[in-house]
Amino acid sequence: MLEIKNGRIDRGGKALFSHLSFMANEGEVLCVAGSQGSGKSSLLQAFLGFFPLDEGYLNVDGDLIDVKSAPYFRKIMSFLPQDLDLPYDKVSEALNALFELKREQESKETKDALMELWDEISIPAEDYERKLSELSLAERRLMLLSGICVLQRPIALLDEPSLWLDEEQLAKAGACIRQMARNGATVIVTCQEHDPVLRYCDKLVEINGHSYHN
Repeated sequence: MLEIKNGRIDRGGKALFSHLSFMANEGEVLCVAGSQGSGKSSLLQAFLGFFPLDEGYLNVDGDLIDVKSAPYFRKIMSFLPQDLDLPYDKVSEALNALFELKREQESKETKDALMELWDEISIPAEDYERKLSELSLAERRLMLLSGICVLQRPIALLDEPSLWLDEEQLAKAGACIRQMARNGATVIVTCQEHDPVLRYCDKLVEINGHSYHN
């Protein structure tokens, strides 16, 4: 369970949002929707412990996220950023860095699980050895989403996962998001208003105009 209570974040002397409260449960996809600059990315950075709230608090299963606890909580979180300028040459290198693989057997089992997922959502297995520079931003986003799905951490924070995706790619992304929830993860997705990714979410929180629906 991931919660924010009476949260406020300021930027440049102005509140991006204030009095924000919601709770996301295990096995649930909660979407935070708002326009560009409304504080969605800053909210995810706050959950990761990189951007402290100016008011309010955050917690995981009742335990506060603060400067001391954030490094521990990040170990049980996966994060999909908007910026996909990754410092790796190949897809396999980026995914192995995500998985933090240390043992040959662990690497094989994780790759097998990834290939099974890719087969289900029609991502070619040969993409595993492609250069990242050969992939579009949408293809990189799908690659990372599938990796987060296979990683199966308890919390997934996805910053605009539908960005740059066409309808077919969106369906693949949605399959990954729903699989994360079926695996028992608490999933928080950000998007802009009226984004089609909303069809894969269980709850909606709108932060524009301070209108919150939980």
